[in-house]
Amino acid sequence: SYSHNMTRYQCLLFSFVFGHTDITVRCGQDVTLHCQDPRGVNITLLEWSIPEIKSDGYVFFYRIRHSYESYQHERFKGRVELSDPSMKNGDVSVILKNVNVNDTGTYECRIITSNLSSGQRVQSDFLMSTTQTVSSHSVQKNITAGQNVTLPCRAPNNNKTITMVEWSRPDLGSEYVLFYRNKQFAPDNQHPSFKNRVDLQDRQMKDGDVSLILKNVTINDTGTYECHCKTFSGTLEAKCIKEVEVGEDATLDCQGPHEGNILRVAWTKSDLKADDYVCFFREDRLYKTYQHESFKGRVELEDPNMKSGKMSIILHNVTVNDTGTYECHISYETDHSQRSEMKQETKLKVTPAGELKPRVCPL
Repeated sequence: SYSHNMTRYQCLLFSFVFGHTDITVRCGQDVTLHCQDPRGVNITLLEWSIPEIKSDGYVFFYRIRHSYESYQHERFKGRVELSDPSMKNGDVSVILKNVNVNDTGTYECRIITSNLSSGQRVQSDFLMSTTQTVSSHSVQKNITAGQNVTLPCRAPNNNKTITMVEWSRPDLGSEYVLFYRNKQFAPDNQHPSFKNRVDLQDRQMKDGDVSLILKNVTINDTGTYECHCKTFSGTLEAKCIKEVEVGEDATLDCQGPHEGNILRVAWTKSDLKADDYVCFFREDRLYKTYQHESFKGRVELEDPNMKSGKMSIILHNVTVNDTGTYECHISYETDHSQRSEMKQETKLKVTPAGELKPRVCPL
């Protein structure tokens, strides 16, 4: 199985923004994430979470006068506590200790309260969002126009393979400075000003080095740059070869865990661009916007209910262009609230009608 990690890196200094308050905190310090229920009634449940990693665990979880460390994400265990354990006047702020750059993100505070009204118990829900962002003073470089500059970034050297690197700049919106996944660059959503001007310092990313080289800098390159990495560790679960004829339907087999909560299923093809998928399922929903045009309307799960971890897909009306290597990536949550990832590979060969009999891959 795979252990999955999504991290965001910057250096030295970062700030936390709560509403209209801007608080600058150095690595290693403690910070208070503020949240208060204005109703001040009986709080029965409190959840602090980061949306991107909520499926892996909570920042802090409290229910009926007790906090539950077993529900916490691993990186927050032993580092979070209530600012006021008695939660007077609805104050459910938490203290996050010994902060580091990986704590950057948007935190959500969710409160469920219970009280009696006209003799009936009434429950209500309150949600508040707090954003902490990296300060623009994290790393400063003064470069003369026309020179090349290296923006340093290093992922932890923990024997995990780096599968994705994203360099971005907040003022560019959804466009990237650089996006690299599965050993190839994805230029489609790259901001035009960076095309042919950026590269990784080491494409092998030895010792976690994902530093960026920005060539021929101009005054317009001034800004704050962010580095995001995705890693996994493990070994390939399975490989097989399947042969079918043109016009037939091909079933691409994939077997996930028999137990556990399936979070995401992504089918990819080796010759597609890094941001294109054969199909992409998350929370039992197919995201057609992520599909490559050639697969839209032609792919479905063999078992829509994914019973017993079956993630096989049916590819309808195959053509010779469908020949290639397909990978099934499964992200799932175990009973211990740990997130793992599996990968299975299938090679599909499509031949003219009448030449070959289908061959089924054993699971």
